[in-house]
Amino acid sequence: MPGRFTLLTIVLCAVGAVKSEAACLPELEPELESELESGGGVVEILDAETFVLDDGRVVRLAGIVSPRRPLWLDEGAQWHAAEHAEAALKRLVFEKQVAVAAGELHTDRHGRLVAQVIVGETAAADAVWVQGALVAAGQARAAARSDSRLCAGDLLVLDAEARAGGAGLWRGRHYRVRDAGVPDDISVLLNHFHLVEGTVLSVAERGRRLYLNFGGNYRDDFTVMVEARDYEAFSEAGTDLLGLTGARVRVRGWIRNFNGPMIEVRVPEQIEVLTPPPG
Repeated sequence: MPGRFTLLTIVLCAVGAVKSEAACLPELEPELESELESGGGVVEILDAETFVLDDGRVVRLAGIVSPRRPLWLDEGAQWHAAEHAEAALKRLVFEKQVAVAAGELHTDRHGRLVAQVIVGETAAADAVWVQGALVAAGQARAAARSDSRLCAGDLLVLDAEARAGGAGLWRGRHYRVRDAGVPDDISVLLNHFHLVEGTVLSVAERGRRLYLNFGGNYRDDFTVMVEARDYEAFSEAGTDLLGLTGARVRVRGWIRNFNGPMIEVRVPEQIEVLTPPPG
C-alpha cells in the first residue's frame, strides 16, 4: 500500500500549510452547512471536484481544475493523476461536515452548488480550506473564472509553490507548462485545461476582440483572445492588455482551436506577467 500512504502524507502536509498561510480562509463565511448525523455530511465523491451531501445536494469545488482522464485514453486504462486527485478529495471531505463560502456560492447549469469549501467549523483552528489543500498538494490547479474569483490570488501562490516543488500532478510530463512557441505541442491538448508560457510578439484588436499573438503566423501560432466585455476587469486589476507586446507571460485556461491553439481569457488571474515588456 505504499502509493496510498504517500498520497495521504502529501495531502496532510498541504493541509497544514494552507491552514496557517491562506489569507482568504478567515474571510470565508458559512452560507449553508449540511445537517449531520454521526456518519458525516459528505456521503459520496462523484469525481475529484464534486461530492454529494447527505441531504442530496451536489457541490462542485470553485476556482480549481482537477486532473481528468484524456479523451484518447483507452477504456479501462488507468490515469493515475485523476485517481490520486479523487482519492485526495475523499480523504479531505468524506463523512465530514463542510461549509461553503457565501461570497461565491452559486448554482451551475447542472444544478450543482459551486463554492469554496471548508471542512469543519469556519472559526475553528483546525478548519481546512479544501481547494487550497488540493492545489498545495498538486492534486488540482488554480483556475479562476468570472464567477469563481474568490481566493484566486491565494490559489495562484499555492499553485506556483506546488509546481516548483514537483508535487502531485506536477511530477508528470503531461502536465508540464507548455511553450507558446511550439504550437504543435499545445494542439495535442485541445479541450484540456493547461498552462502555457511565452513572449507576446504582438497585440491586435479585431472587432470586439483583442488577440495576444505568440508567433508570426496567425494561421497556426498560439494565441490568447480577450473579449471586449472583459477588458474592464483587466484594467481594474492593473493589467494593460494593449501594452503586453514583448512581455513574457504565463496563461492558463482551456485549449481551443482557432487558427491554431488558443486560450480565451476572461479574468486577470488567467494571465501572469513573468517579465514586463521592454521600457
